[in-house]
Amino acid sequence: KWSLGFPVAGRGEENNLTNIEFCGNDFNYAVNGAEAIVVLTEWDQFSSYDYSSIRKVMAERATIYDFRCYLDAAILSKSFDRAF
Repeated sequence: KWSLGFPVAGRGEENNLTNIEFCGNDFNYAVNGAEAIVVLTEWDQFSSYDYSSIRKVMAERATIYDFRCYLDAAILSKSFDRAF
């Protein structure tokens, strides 16, 4: 099952997607039990999250993918088994 946090492009398409749970703007709910986080933006809100706390509610082996190279890699590598 996939969880999508806020913001989500394509509003109104929720009914066309299966196995996806829309979590709105509750980031902590979206990552609870997740195996990965994928960051595809440079929005300020993502730099202010406490990733060490977030990591504690994720799956045992969690990965974070920061495709914009926006987040502090040193902080991420301390918290996550794999950080890209």
